[in-house]
Amino acid sequence: MKKSSIVNISFVKKQNVLLLIILFISTMINASPSINILSISPATVLCADPTVEVDADGQYTFTGNELLQRGIDINTDISFISASPASVDCEDVGNPVQVTVTAQDGDGNTSTCTSTVTVEDNILPEITCNDITVYIMDGVGTNIDVFEIFEGGIDNCPVISYSLTASPQKVTCADIGEIPVTLSVYPFPSNGGQVITCTVT
Repeated sequence: MKKSSIVNISFVKKQNVLLLIILFISTMINASPSINILSISPATVLCADPTVEVDADGQYTFTGNELLQRGIDINTDISFISASPASVDCEDVGNPVQVTVTAQDGDGNTSTCTSTVTVEDNILPEITCNDITVYIMDGVGTNIDVFEIFEGGIDNCPVISYSLTASPQKVTCADIGEIPVTLSVYPFPSNGGQVITCTVT
């Protein structure tokens, strides 16, 4: 009886193994195959050479859209990853900046290109001017002191110096009373060659 019992157990184990094999084969036959095709070739990325403007804080941070001209890939889109340097500031105004751009396609392949960026500061300084009183001591007239008119100014980028001119530059007895005087301020470095003016009496 014990021998017969051992034979039955062995037979059951073999049946279970056979059943598992049949189930595995059935699953493979009935399963819908899924094939994921990926590109391993890096995408070709072309950089643009944009002109950007620093903001009120004197900075500009790259978003990627201004740096990428277009990307060429077979089946996937190009997306921006990073730029080095990631931003520019007032120190870069007027000087071409070389930016290394890294982009990625839909398959995760990365590629780089170099963009030449021109940085501008088009925010004019804000200046403060004073009304002044000029005394004419003789019939020749008196020159207007521009530094008495000009109180100061603020700018998003540091201004090294100002060049000041007044119009008129001189007053005579014919000007006695209140007259308008226009002060022209030329900042250096210049904001695209623009001039700031104020009018006082």
